[in-house]
Amino acid sequence: MHYLNKTSIHQLWRDLRRSVKYVRAVRPYMFAHHPICEPYSKDVLHVGRTRFCWGCLVTYPTAITALLVMVLSGWNELLPWFLWFPIGVLFGAAELLNLLKKRAGSVHRLINFCLGTGMALMTLAVFMMPIFICLRLYLFFILYMLAGLLITYRVRNFEKRCANCSWKKDWNNCPGFRDLHNKLKKEGLE
Repeated sequence: MHYLNKTSIHQLWRDLRRSVKYVRAVRPYMFAHHPICEPYSKDVLHVGRTRFCWGCLVTYPTAITALLVMVLSGWNELLPWFLWFPIGVLFGAAELLNLLKKRAGSVHRLINFCLGTGMALMTLAVFMMPIFICLRLYLFFILYMLAGLLITYRVRNFEKRCANCSWKKDWNNCPGFRDLHNKLKKEGLE
């Protein structure tokens, strides 16, 4: 059995301090992963000193709310589990419109709402399946790893937008990321 000794306690303390420094450095990007610059200004909502990504602000609360409403209201019993999944895929497919072309703000928010609803319905279907909970969890993680492929495509769009900027993806010097880079460098967290 491993016991904590003085050295391991000091290492835990150093790791904790390092983690706190990291969180402080990335704080402006915690809820809005966009650079702090004009080309991304419409993608972010400012509430006091905190920035929020519009897409995440609409998508994730919608998914959680839709899932809770479906389960707590009993609406999840209206259809068998295997029908909720394709309905969720149809809602989630609205995201393909964003992948094809950048949309105006209100249309983009509606697409994020549909994506959140789709995520909720697919999650509902997975957890309603008449199989062991371990398999349901496994399918849930696979589902969201596949959703991660969409995120990868979105990151490529970010890179294209930054490549068209005068800083040409030089994120160490770009005004939108420079403060973050400098804070990480100052704290030895690069």
